[in-house]
Amino acid sequence: MDINIVSDNDARPTGIAGKRCPGMINCKKKSTTVLLLVTVLFASMMLGGCRRGEEEPYEEQNEKTETPMIIDEGPDEDEPYIDLGPRAIFTGLPIDEEIIGRRPMAVVLNNNLQSWPHSGMVHADVIYEVLAEGGLTRLVGIFQSQMSDKIGPARSARDYLVDFALNHDAIFVHHSHNRYAMDRINYFGVDRLDGFNLEGVAFLRDATFPEWSGITGSRMWEHSGFFNANDALAHIANTGMRGTINEALDFGFSFGEIAADIEPSGVAMEINIPFSGAYPRTFRYDEATGLYLVYNHHGAYRDAETGDHVGITNILVQITSHYVRDEELGVLYVTTVGKGPGYFAVAGEKFAVTWEKSSHTSPMRWYFENGDPLILSPGKTWINVFSGSGHITFE
Repeated sequence: MDINIVSDNDARPTGIAGKRCPGMINCKKKSTTVLLLVTVLFASMMLGGCRRGEEEPYEEQNEKTETPMIIDEGPDEDEPYIDLGPRAIFTGLPIDEEIIGRRPMAVVLNNNLQSWPHSGMVHADVIYEVLAEGGLTRLVGIFQSQMSDKIGPARSARDYLVDFALNHDAIFVHHSHNRYAMDRINYFGVDRLDGFNLEGVAFLRDATFPEWSGITGSRMWEHSGFFNANDALAHIANTGMRGTINEALDFGFSFGEIAADIEPSGVAMEINIPFSGAYPRTFRYDEATGLYLVYNHHGAYRDAETGDHVGITNILVQITSHYVRDEELGVLYVTTVGKGPGYFAVAGEKFAVTWEKSSHTSPMRWYFENGDPLILSPGKTWINVFSGSGHITFE
């Protein structure tokens, strides 16, 4: 409310005739009466409001300008609100907002025992394993929520490995290739980084073994090429290659709790996958950490840079067909498009699942046996692409 302030002379009490009193003593009685009237008048103005020019009374202004009060009563007690923050699309774990849409890298690694131990795989969000020539397996690590200065040793591409990158809209990273891989890369225009051409730019050489491994001597030349993901990010930016994931399709996984009506088909405290006699893969569930610790036939699968035993939350098995496409070189063909059965293991339990991939460039879809979309637990995932002719054991 506005209050008009007047000068002391104007506020001085007046006589009955409205003239000013010549002195306060001679006009005491009159001035007291007038002062009382002025006081009553001022109080009336305070209660009823005062005018300045043509302004509206306070009550009318208040009715026209007052806005309704909105009270935030908070979340319903039955449904408490929990702000989980941004989550990585391949692990369901917390991730910084600025990198949530970063395009992943799919790095090919040889699994020859002479290439062990591998570097950087402790940081992979997803790891694929599949047979290659001679009973060896190749690994493809999908790196998105974490990148590493050293991943490898990086090895040559196969055409079906390209599809693992396409499952996640990843940049395909390899060191050389065979002709079948290049046919698929060229046909689909796959974004890629080849260590054969980018050594010193996005790849480095290191022939040493970590001290903790106890391995003496030097790595063979073909096992000494490593991918540097952090340097590669700068190279990608300079070349104009797309550095963010395509949001038009869902290339990640769904995370949460498995519905109560989906029952496990057995226990999975230890899983043995015999890719070949010399290269089996074993996962043992560790109740203390809630992770499957990874083993090869020489023992614990440890990261060369950290010495950490690699642990995985979700284990998937994709049953698919394999056959030799090139007898002279022993090159395999692995079916990646279509549908088929599989297994899912988490927290010591096994579930029957199915997989489906409609084309080479589309993402892989996974389902529970009843047709519900697969739900993973937040964490890393190891996908074993396995021939139906072998015998997998769950104990």
